[in-house]
Amino acid sequence: MLPERVDELRANPWVQQVTPFRPAMKVSPKLRAGHDPTLDAADLTAVAADDLVVQGAELVEIAVFRGESVQDVAGEVRHAGGTVVTTLPESLVVSVSAATVAELADREGIQAILPYTPAELRNDQAATIMSVPGDHDFGGLKLTGEGQIVGIADSGLDGGDPATVHKDLRGRVAGVASWPTRPSGP
Repeated sequence: MLPERVDELRANPWVQQVTPFRPAMKVSPKLRAGHDPTLDAADLTAVAADDLVVQGAELVEIAVFRGESVQDVAGEVRHAGGTVVTTLPESLVVSVSAATVAELADREGIQAILPYTPAELRNDQAATIMSVPGDHDFGGLKLTGEGQIVGIADSGLDGGDPATVHKDLRGRVAGVASWPTRPSGP
């Protein structure tokens, strides 16, 4: 909450205490060495590089509170010798050392520091979901993919231009449609 709201919140009879969002509260238990996922008061007092399982430069996702600058955090990461991999409006993915994670956790605008795992593309469930027979035979018609038009739903495959699609699909795209579409103009 914003600092100007603290007194208002404390005035409520059901509030026992208002405490700052401590650095260790921001760091995922998955990044903390030897700690149970349920943290007690002693675990929340501080975070030190020695407490972290971050090995060398590790990918972590850093989320900031709404209105905070990811560019400022990116600058701190670079200044500490880390690498900024991705920047989004309210988070960034960085490669940093355990010492930098501990320093960033102490920064007021940081909401969370989590291990980052890149997304993996998988298509091991589609045939089951669509009830495709194991032999790919539908009433005497063998599905091989040859000469068939395939519809693909994807988030991030392209920028709307068939000429700029992923290299695996380049030259094989008949058309691109973006759903839901929004009318343009005034």
